[in-house]
Amino acid sequence: MKKSIKAPLFSAFLFPGSGHLYLKQYIKGITLGFLSLLGLFILLSHIIEITHGITLQIQQGALPLDIEQIRAALLQALEKKETFWVLISYPLIGITWLFGVIDSYRLAKKTEINDEKNETQ
Repeated sequence: MKKSIKAPLFSAFLFPGSGHLYLKQYIKGITLGFLSLLGLFILLSHIIEITHGITLQIQQGALPLDIEQIRAALLQALEKKETFWVLISYPLIGITWLFGVIDSYRLAKKTEINDEKNETQ
């Protein structure tokens, strides 16, 4: 399989930056991976904070064990707690993923073209 196919597939299906790591573009690969992990960390910490608050309400008896009421409380908490960083994390993850796929394809294609030129000379 060609590098121009393998590298974007790595970035698309493994993790952003993995295609760059495959192409030995370590700084770009680590940067993309870090940015994606940062976005995921922000989202997960936000979700954990909200679910912890709902769990405490259930334990204290303020919220009954009714799935519809728990669902409503979760949705209400999600609407109230959306912060700037949570709103930034969505496009951060999406952009790094998309950039990783497109740029790893571009770099791999460029490498393949250079390899072909070197073979003909």
